Amino acid sequence: MSMPKEEVHQFQDIFIEMAVELRGEPYTSHVAPDESEDDIEDSSNWVVSQGREQYETVLADPSLMPAQVEVDDPTILFPVAFDVYWQRFGEQLDVM
Repeated sequence: MSMPKEEVHQFQDIFIEMAVELRGEPYTSHVAPDESEDDIEDSSNWVVSQGREQYETVLADPSLMPAQVEVDDPTILFPVAFDVYWQRFGEQLDVM
């Protein structure tokens, strides 16, 4: 069963909302000091990509925020909805 446009859009909106929660204090104080804003974004996207349980665990205990993640880690799901939307509907996915 394929997801309609609205559900793909909603999936990405929720993903981004959850990741943004992890891009400020106290979470960023547990990220390696030399990490850039893009690296912090990758780390927050990685946490969300690991699933609701991991996300809620980090949300409850900021010290579990990863200090850094690999930029090209294939488990980071952030770009998936954009790719699916383009392939299925031939349009760019606009978010928030």
